[in-house]
Amino acid sequence: MKRNKFGELRPATFDEVAEAMEEVFGFAEDLNVELQAQIFDCREEPAPFTGFSAEISSAETGEPSFHTCGFPDKEKLIEGLNELGIVLIEDCT
Repeated sequence: MKRNKFGELRPATFDEVAEAMEEVFGFAEDLNVELQAQIFDCREEPAPFTGFSAEISSAETGEPSFHTCGFPDKEKLIEGLNELGIVLIEDCT
């Protein structure tokens, strides 16, 4: 999984997003944490951030959070997040 120069997670695939969710939020089968995502237009950013990025955080507190790398298709990013259980999505594009 990619990390920025500060060591922060930057998942580039949905498998990596799931892995980051476990690392950041400590997911276990019995843990009930509702997550939210904000989608940002990053088409002008350099690779690997080019495309659409999601900031994922706790819906209750807004923290902690992590950003994804860029995904080329916004609708597929939203669909993938939904499949991972993130249904509170704000489109900030």
